[in-house]
Amino acid sequence: MAADSYGPKGEPQFAGSGASADAEDLTLLGEFAADVGNNRVGTTAERDAATAAGEAYDGLTWWDTTLRRRFQRVGTSWRPAGALMDGDLREGTTAANGVVGVGHSLGAVPRAVLITGTGRGAVPGELTYIVTAKTELIFNVNVYRNGSPFANNPVGFHWLALA
Repeated sequence: MAADSYGPKGEPQFAGSGASADAEDLTLLGEFAADVGNNRVGTTAERDAATAAGEAYDGLTWWDTTLRRRFQRVGTSWRPAGALMDGDLREGTTAANGVVGVGHSLGAVPRAVLITGTGRGAVPGELTYIVTAKTELIFNVNVYRNGSPFANNPVGFHWLALA
């Protein structure tokens, strides 16, 4: 039997009173699932296994439960989906080497980080901020004053990170 009706999301519905047409019915259900089922959920290991098994295709979206992050398949690679961003005001004291660590919730290595100093700890404009050591959880901000590490000093800056 072909679908007797369609539900509110366009899903085929079968009354069960018509003549069975299993192959046709399953094909119709499979086509519907392929049209709307481009999202999967699983661990990083499961995403890697699906990729190795040839189950990843251009346009597939995957919520990675290990990284707590959405990825999209683009061509032959996985890319973080969307331009996720995170940001905040960071105030603290630099370490002896002039570095301040910043934790973020992107779940991916930031592609870009913008730092804007608040002037805390120095005259506004005297400090230089250089982002280093970016990971999926943190990045470091090296703070310099007149070319030297701004060691063991209070600093404040706003940051914005893009995945």
